[in-house]
Amino acid sequence: MHELRYRKAALKALMKLPAEARQRIQEALRQLADDTETDKLDIKALQGRDGFRLRVGKWRVIYHKDDNAMIILVVDAGSRGDIYK
Repeated sequence: MHELRYRKAALKALMKLPAEARQRIQEALRQLADDTETDKLDIKALQGRDGFRLRVGKWRVIYHKDDNAMIILVVDAGSRGDIYK
């Protein structure tokens, strides 16, 4: 099981989201921390930079994964149109 860590910007972005979306994202992140190789989540590697993207409905979460230290660092969260800028 991986430990979830959040950057300050990611926490701020999550708090701005609607409560329902925030709950769905937090549940998806818990599933990811329990099993990083799960096929149940929509995860893709980012192109042109390091990291991964987790899709939860119209929302996206950008994160980095360190398997050696068993850490998932959540970098940012937001809508599909804004998250990649």
